[in-house]
Amino acid sequence: MRPFIRLTIMSALLLNFLIATAAAQSGSIRFSGSPLTVREALDELHEQTGYGVAFNGRVFDADRRVELTSPAPTLDDALTQILSGSGFSYTIDKGIISLAKENAGAEQPPVVLERHPETNDIYVRSAFSDFGTDARRRPQVGQPERESVIEMVEVAEERHYELTSRYEPITGFAAAQSALPRWAIKTNLLYGAATLTPNLTVEVGLGHRTSLQLSGSYNPWNLKGTVENDKKMVHAIIKPEFRYWLCERYNGHFLGADLIFSRYNVSTHDIPLLFKKEHRYEGIAYGAGITYGYHLMLGKRWGLEFAIGAGVVRLDYDRYSCATCDKDATPAKKTYFGPTNAAINLVFLIK
Repeated sequence: MRPFIRLTIMSALLLNFLIATAAAQSGSIRFSGSPLTVREALDELHEQTGYGVAFNGRVFDADRRVELTSPAPTLDDALTQILSGSGFSYTIDKGIISLAKENAGAEQPPVVLERHPETNDIYVRSAFSDFGTDARRRPQVGQPERESVIEMVEVAEERHYELTSRYEPITGFAAAQSALPRWAIKTNLLYGAATLTPNLTVEVGLGHRTSLQLSGSYNPWNLKGTVENDKKMVHAIIKPEFRYWLCERYNGHFLGADLIFSRYNVSTHDIPLLFKKEHRYEGIAYGAGITYGYHLMLGKRWGLEFAIGAGVVRLDYDRYSCATCDKDATPAKKTYFGPTNAAINLVFLIK
């Protein structure tokens, strides 16, 4: 029962970590002083929440000074204070706060900002009227003049938009879920081909840069065996893994920490550092490891994931004197240090 007790303890610690992470994102907003300019207040709001802010710099006075109460209990309260007396209102969609004149009506249609599903760049949604229009007259995304600002200029109407922080425009446990794929289903092609083992992994996003996956595999071939041929690598593996993505989940480099539990019945196979083909081994294994990997996007829904990992595994087993017999079992234990993961995963992403 010891492996299950350890797995339960590790799962409880992981759950506590996730709850603490979610709670940390729901605090009040504190301003460094008062009065501040609107631009300074929006920068501080972004740093604490991660929300991007889009507005028309030609008509919105971002240098106006405002009196602020700190701490502001909620994001809505903070925005109400910042926009008080400006004649502007706000809307929030996909992690972006858009500022527009109140009662602007049809004269100023809203600018619809979108996030590219693969590159995560911000762009202005095309309209039907764009067809046949000179591309230079459409909204363009330029290079940021400083880390927290992107400028988009439409030459024809001389509109000027500013977007705070291209790099982390999403905040909150709930807001992050809508901007990136939520689920991933994958299979390890390398492991499946090398051992003829069916395997499946399901991964769910927890935050903008965190995810949790559960892998399962089962090799039933030659489960019972025969006197003439008992060559087998029968095994089942369950492996939960917590991941931290260096950019954003399901994109680029990641680091992982995993737990391993397995049952096995192996004979007539040489497995370096573990088993010799002259004997049959039947037992359980449990342990933990770390993983480094990279996710390569192939399209909107498909990707390839490369991973390699190492760890420590404890093996408890009976060793039989020959590969094809059920007698002369010798109980044994072994601790293994070394590679525990090698994967080329085919990935399907689900919103």
